[in-house]
Amino acid sequence: MLSFFLAVHFILAISIIGLVLLQKHDSDGALGSSGGGGAASGMFSVRGQANLLTRATAILMAIFIVNCLVLAKLVKRVPPKESIIDQVAHESVPAGILSQEKAASSSPAQGIKGSTPKDEKKSG
Repeated sequence: MLSFFLAVHFILAISIIGLVLLQKHDSDGALGSSGGGGAASGMFSVRGQANLLTRATAILMAIFIVNCLVLAKLVKRVPPKESIIDQVAHESVPAGILSQEKAASSSPAQGIKGSTPKDEKKSG
């Protein structure tokens, strides 16, 4: 589900960039390129194309914002994983050392080599 919304997010971002780049500025000479004739009020006139591109960009931006909110909600529900620092720490330490550390922390007398109950009676 998350990968679907990420793919939609990527497609929306690329589409918005394309639509913004297709739009003309007022200084680009849009008045001189009306295509001739006095009927410049049609759908495919310069003004009609500008309205179409502006509306399409606004619609895609609204969908993009909704998609952002859905993605944020989906990611919030995913349980947190182990941090990258903890993963690297566990990978860099050999398994034998980790098992010795766990054994030492569970019973302190077993973690010290050479100390047995007999040694403790002699020294005490």
